[in-house]
Amino acid sequence: MEVRVMNVCISELIKTTKKIEERIDQLKRLRNECVTYSYLKDEKPIIPETNLLDITKQIHELQDKVIYLRNKIAYLNATIQVPEFGISLGGCIIKLGQLKAEAEIFKGFSERQSITRQTIGFKGEVEYTQINYNIEEAKAIYKEMNDTISKLQMAIDRCNLNTMVDIPDRYLIY
Repeated sequence: MEVRVMNVCISELIKTTKKIEERIDQLKRLRNECVTYSYLKDEKPIIPETNLLDITKQIHELQDKVIYLRNKIAYLNATIQVPEFGISLGGCIIKLGQLKAEAEIFKGFSERQSITRQTIGFKGEVEYTQINYNIEEAKAIYKEMNDTISKLQMAIDRCNLNTMVDIPDRYLIY
């Protein structure tokens, strides 16, 4: 039997994997629906034509495809270097997540008031809270992080679109 191979980009692998996972979810719902049927006492039951074992077999076959594709994506993420950042594609994805989380923190820092006050206690005492950093520096760091996030996203997208890999077509059909 001849193995046909397709040349696809990483983005296509990711999208195909997601579509297969959506199909698996559909089949799982169908399987849950077909295991029982209801009818009234004097009514002829309508028995589902779907077969529990057939659906389970389809799910397992699709799960095997997901395993293959996810392993291929993981391998590519670990081995493809992103020259702009001097790390692997996977490293860029991790760095992107870290930077996004850190940028949210600095966004909060850059939006704070330099001093706030609140009334506390029964006597109505005023408590002041003052920041101990430079808001303009926090804004500059936030802007720099956002710029780096944009560059990372573009580098990741470029790698995902421009890196082609041969995949046996049986893993791309679902």
